[in-house]
Amino acid sequence: MLSPMDYRRFPGRSPPLKDEGYSGPSRSTPYFEGWYVRQVSADRQASLAVIVGISLSPEDPHAFIQLLAGPGREVLKARYPLSDLTARRDRFDVRLGENRFTPEGLRLNLSADGVKVEGELTFSGRVLYPTSIISPGIMGPYSWAPFMECIHGVLSLHHRVEGLVDWNGKPYDFSGGRGYIEKDRGRSMPRQWIWMQTNEFDDAGSGLMLSVARIPWMGSSFTGHLGYLRHDGELWKIGTYAGTRVAGHAGEGELELRITRNKRALDLWVTHEQQGGVLDAPVNGAMSREIIESPHSVVQAVLRDEGSLVWEGRAEPAAVEAAGDVTSLLTSKGG
Repeated sequence: MLSPMDYRRFPGRSPPLKDEGYSGPSRSTPYFEGWYVRQVSADRQASLAVIVGISLSPEDPHAFIQLLAGPGREVLKARYPLSDLTARRDRFDVRLGENRFTPEGLRLNLSADGVKVEGELTFSGRVLYPTSIISPGIMGPYSWAPFMECIHGVLSLHHRVEGLVDWNGKPYDFSGGRGYIEKDRGRSMPRQWIWMQTNEFDDAGSGLMLSVARIPWMGSSFTGHLGYLRHDGELWKIGTYAGTRVAGHAGEGELELRITRNKRALDLWVTHEQQGGVLDAPVNGAMSREIIESPHSVVQAVLRDEGSLVWEGRAEPAAVEAAGDVTSLLTSKGG
């Protein structure tokens, strides 16, 4: 186990095929690293997003946990000294205070602002994102770029959840529910991004994740995207590196997106809440930016090949974020 208090003695490394554990800063501060663990109850009435991470800004280095419970959009934020956090580099195993997070489950015991949350969840049947030397993660070859502002990874496309979480006396039962895990690390989150994730289609094996963002690149920037659609045992990789294109438009509380490659097209209609949960996001390592996540949004999806219907589904709840001026990310031509 390594303590981030010693991060200067443990320089970062290139991403392995499974970038799950603590990576540490690539050179020095500013730096952030965080894991996002989301679960939805079997009846789809409750959700809980858990973010555990580290903020290595020169002015205020600390560790943190953020919780977002739906449908009520309740948020709890707790901060800890770096000395309270230990994390393994070879796998996802993070301990912060009396809380622990692994691919096999999580344990919560924290309080802040008069709210106490405690409970234990177990995970099983984890579905991994396929990796290779050329494409070590969901970012494809971009995962190897040493100067990326943010490196994104997916640790679990889907897994089964069992257990209860008590939120200030209110029980959330996730037994028989579905879960998802992802990770981000780097200096900052993008200036603008659209992100959505759901495993809550009627067919239990289907899931979707999509991110569209403004990416700084060698003194300039471009609009990049990544994600996947999982259905009927097939995983369709979505990404700038994979040759897909994204077009559409954003309105008040809604998104319409079309993702295309060759003769395949995925149409998405997204309705998200205007008043979501307010979470903190990193800027130059500091958790100084507020963004809104809508935990109980709706996604309708239609997949076609050469104009013929392949698959369609409706997912609720879906988690959706639209940070910054997202209209500048979407064009009629796609990118």
